Amino acid sequence: MTRAKFYPLPERFFWNYGVQKSVSQSSDRIRTPSGDLSLIDRPQLVGRTAAINFGADSRPFDFFHHRFEAVRNLELPDSLRNQIGFVNLGRVVTWNQSMDTRYSMNRGAWLRPGVSWNAQYSQDNGPVLSPDLSVALDPQRAVGDAELRCRSTGSSAGRSCRLP
Repeated sequence: MTRAKFYPLPERFFWNYGVQKSVSQSSDRIRTPSGDLSLIDRPQLVGRTAAINFGADSRPFDFFHHRFEAVRNLELPDSLRNQIGFVNLGRVVTWNQSMDTRYSMNRGAWLRPGVSWNAQYSQDNGPVLSPDLSVALDPQRAVGDAELRCRSTGSSAGRSCRLP
């Protein structure tokens, strides 16, 4: 058996900032009392969204993998956002994480049993669901474990369950 190596730094880290602006202008065509057609402008609709998407992948050991991702909403009212001085950090409104591990043993040319396990968790608590961000949308967790694979036949047997 080889010695397990420890890798303390993440394999990947990302931090993406995005801003979207939209402007919509529409008009109504109406007939005047004299019979002429005229255009009446409706009020202009202006929208803006800003968010930070960030996350990381780490593999501290070759057989274990961890990943997380989150979204920070930057367009929240002053009372709900996190700030450091004048820098707006927004607030985390969506996040998820997952972990998985896999171990396989070599027992000859035709028998290579392996065991794998994974778990996921995600949560959405954006301002659409609750104006003060206190309500979260049904956090979902899923766990699957003890998957046995036999490479020669390609068959697999496994078990998974969904936690409330």
